[in-house]
Amino acid sequence: MFLTIIEEFHLELGKIIEGSTISIGGERKKQKISATLNIATITSTPFPKILQGTEDATKWNECLSPAIFALMHKTFFDKETRNQLGIPHPNENVMLFSKICIMGNFLLAIKRIKLGPGPMAYSDTSYNRLEWPTDNIPRMNTATRIWMNYLSDKIDRNKKLRSSGGMLMGMHNAASITIGLIATGFNMDKSTQKVVSLRSSDDSMSIYVGNTWEDVKMCIQKHLANLSMASINMSEKKTFFYSHRYGEYTS
Repeated sequence: MFLTIIEEFHLELGKIIEGSTISIGGERKKQKISATLNIATITSTPFPKILQGTEDATKWNECLSPAIFALMHKTFFDKETRNQLGIPHPNENVMLFSKICIMGNFLLAIKRIKLGPGPMAYSDTSYNRLEWPTDNIPRMNTATRIWMNYLSDKIDRNKKLRSSGGMLMGMHNAASITIGLIATGFNMDKSTQKVVSLRSSDDSMSIYVGNTWEDVKMCIQKHLANLSMASINMSEKKTFFYSHRYGEYTS
């Protein structure tokens, strides 16, 4: 329930913020993509240098920790932060929602995975399923034995596996997109550098704009550093930079 509430919030937020396409479809999605890409301009020159990136993040679910989600939600609804930005203070309902978000992020950190049927053991004449947790590791093949030696102390008596803090598939698609877009444009000279991004989970397409090619290079480097600070690591094998108006985006 906590994770569902958080996702519903970010799905609504995704309809408003630039670069998120998870909440809409059809013609509205096409229009938002076009509108986002068309704001890739800078004030210092009418003829900027531009590169376009087709990008993929490595280990998206595993790298985005519950802590980064909690930090995002705390910052959204923090009274002192809002006061510094001139944003109205959160009311009682908003503060309750903030607690729901952070509690949901905590649950993500301590989650357990329910295991299915035990591994299959067989001989020339028969087969059976081993129980979790199992004392039959010596009966397993070499690859499975290595796997089980690592996991055996993490399986509890309820046949559940203590998991890492990362997301499981589909847990926070919308919320993770918000994190990815927060990093866009941070720590850049807006007159000579700009980046705009479209993001759908680990897939993104970004336009890097600069007054000179050196500005474009710095723009890319800063953007990748910003993403790294948000626990997002771009794949060197699946991220490519092309001329303007050439790229691929899976939304």
